[in-house]
Amino acid sequence: MLYITELKPTDLNPIQEICKDSFEFSMYRVDKKLVNLVGTSDFSLISKNIISSSTNTFIAVNQNRILGFLSWSHEKSLSSITYRQVFKINLLAVSKAYRNKGIGSELMRYFLDYSAKRGAQIIFVSTDENNTKAIDFYSKHGFKYSSTFLTLRLFREKMTQQEPKEEVTVSLAKSREEIHQLLAKNDEYQNYPFPILFENEIEEKIKLNLLDNYLRSLEINFDIFKTFVATVRSKPIGYIIIKEDINLSSILSNISNKTIKAYRIFDIFVEKDYRGKGIGKYLISSAVNSNLLNSGTSGTFDFIEIL
Repeated sequence: MLYITELKPTDLNPIQEICKDSFEFSMYRVDKKLVNLVGTSDFSLISKNIISSSTNTFIAVNQNRILGFLSWSHEKSLSSITYRQVFKINLLAVSKAYRNKGIGSELMRYFLDYSAKRGAQIIFVSTDENNTKAIDFYSKHGFKYSSTFLTLRLFREKMTQQEPKEEVTVSLAKSREEIHQLLAKNDEYQNYPFPILFENEIEEKIKLNLLDNYLRSLEINFDIFKTFVATVRSKPIGYIIIKEDINLSSILSNISNKTIKAYRIFDIFVEKDYRGKGIGKYLISSAVNSNLLNSGTSGTFDFIEIL
């Protein structure tokens, strides 16, 4: 008889076996440059690190055999700024020999009931747009399409110092006030992250509050989110906000047994009158090669990404 229970440390080996034949659309398998950097496309190694960073994992068991699992997280930071209890599904897989038997649905129903009892108001999951089976599965369980977004990566060997057509100086923002003034210049904010998840789930007034909170967090945490400013003739005309993705760096480093540093661009902006002059590229190359960003060791990043 099939039953659902919580993962124990001794259950990791069978989970890793399930992962060997799963997640064919994962970036860890599809992105060949990332595979070369990490040194493996074996998702069984990758899954162990993702599961360990999850809040919890439920497993489907029959006759002492683990047939599938679902890993999830309570997204506390998103919950605090969206005024909603937000949960995220990180991984869901069923052993290849037991697929199409309703086991994935049993796991999903158990998780949805569990999270509802704990006040979940929004549950989200992301998958590759070509993974039609996963999309159909989630749709069957009430998930609705929100939006499509790309993850773009730039690897170190492809990064060269870009020289702009204008004489530009790039330096690290020195204060919260300076960052506030820079963010205020951007009236066409493109990297607003919340519509991706909650486009039809929250009222417009709260969306504006979310954006305000998000921007304020960039200002308050300016020592964590590094903001580099592009200046032309003493006039600030653009910026880039970038931060190391500690979780991703840790996962990749553990898998590859070497230090890998992954950075994420949270926002990049250049005033309209200065666009098309290579200033955006110069901001990126200056930031990722900066001693200030790399804690005294220039050029130590492995790749940067932006959603």
